[in-house]
Amino acid sequence: MDKSYKEPQKNTTVGLRQSNIELLRILAIIGVIILHYNHRDGGGGFNYVVQGSANELMLRFLESLFICAVDVFILISGYFMCTTNKRNIIKPLQLILQMTIFSTGIYLFKVIFGFRDFALKSLMGALVPANYFVILYVVLYFISPYINLAMEKLSEHKKRQAVIIMAVLFSIYPSLVDIFTAASGREWMGLSTIGAWGSQWGYTIVNFTLLYIIGAYIRTAERPKKRYKTQSLLLILCILTIVLTAWSLLDEDTAWEYCSPLVIIEAVVIFLLFSRLRMGTNKVINEFAKGAFSVYLLHPIFLPYVGAEKFVQGGILRLGGVIFLTAMGLYIICWAVYEIYNKVTFPIFKKLEKVISITIDLDAPD
Repeated sequence: MDKSYKEPQKNTTVGLRQSNIELLRILAIIGVIILHYNHRDGGGGFNYVVQGSANELMLRFLESLFICAVDVFILISGYFMCTTNKRNIIKPLQLILQMTIFSTGIYLFKVIFGFRDFALKSLMGALVPANYFVILYVVLYFISPYINLAMEKLSEHKKRQAVIIMAVLFSIYPSLVDIFTAASGREWMGLSTIGAWGSQWGYTIVNFTLLYIIGAYIRTAERPKKRYKTQSLLLILCILTIVLTAWSLLDEDTAWEYCSPLVIIEAVVIFLLFSRLRMGTNKVINEFAKGAFSVYLLHPIFLPYVGAEKFVQGGILRLGGVIFLTAMGLYIICWAVYEIYNKVTFPIFKKLEKVISITIDLDAPD
């Protein structure tokens, strides 16, 4: 055993919300809204912007800056969930039920107000909890205590070694395979370390696990927190965003993969920047952050109606202002829906928690 190894201490403040990280959670969701505003199948920004214009360059810059938003969420989970090995089935059940309730409610709303015709097949589809992020997050939630136990047995040096090896195997190498695939113009089935059909752009439990482990490493190791100054982190973030923007002009798919090493480093840099903020406990920030998951679920239904086609061909300053005001406005609207939903369902879930008391607790004696 390395001399540097110390018995890990459980965090007694795991239940407390750190407002700096809660602010990051809010901004990450705003980033997701901006990504979907730009998306060709969402708000349609990239559909309507003039190719080669300054507006397109700004959309690409924003895309490159916020493409790490999902990775940031998983880093936050790893950072906090590594301190406890207890999991309750009611929490992931709440997420899945909320997703089903929202999707079904949205479908029925559209039917009632004439936005679409009723079809039993469509109703059944709304009832199915099909959302890659939610499903993979639930899987990660249940396997994370076992990841924690494995991490606890390692010294800081060996944790760092594990992170490096996993980053090479599950980020750097598969991204290089994707670049090679794009450059060669053919599918190299079986060459990637993620799966037979490549990295799947990071929409995998492999990428979620890697990010969780990085978040846990940041929590337990001192080196990532102290090595870089704030100015250095900001410079790195600017360089990464510019590089990803330039790369996207050549190939969007490989530039904006969630498993890209540049995107993962971007997520880490942003997380480290916010982890250094000292802002105490801010009740307003903490309250708004509670609705982040609801905002994630609800905001896509509004994006087709925000009129992106009216703004992406106008002035660049106006476009930038509209994008951020739209993102913040949608956050507030969706948060208000969350508040109503929470007031109705909170008592139900509290009672349900007493009935369904299935837990995983690896710290409890056998």
